[in-house]
Amino acid sequence: MPVQEAGIAALESGSSLVKETQQRYEHKRDLMVDSFRLAGWELPCPKATMFIWARIPEKYKNCYEFCHELLKATGVMVTPGTAFGPMGERYVRLSFVLEEEDILEAASRIRESQFFLKSDYSD
Repeated sequence: MPVQEAGIAALESGSSLVKETQQRYEHKRDLMVDSFRLAGWELPCPKATMFIWARIPEKYKNCYEFCHELLKATGVMVTPGTAFGPMGERYVRLSFVLEEEDILEAASRIRESQFFLKSDYSD
């Protein structure tokens, strides 16, 4: 409850901190979407969250298999969608709360591994 009340107060005060935070997350979102797309992973661009829900390639039987193979091939860890319920079965969740350098490092590892070129990815 205190966090929600603080959020309400920040929004009602028109604080420049809210706008700065929004711009920072928008920048990180765009950085992740653009750099991962260049690495071969077509991510959707969410409008109002700090998470991206990405569909896994059809060749994987479930999101856990996909997460394991991605981690093994690239060292990049994503969260299986089923960690948030059964509707997440064909999805993984990525967070762009990371530092920009970490986002770019993950994209670089995915690109260098050619993971999505090898996996017959389709969204």
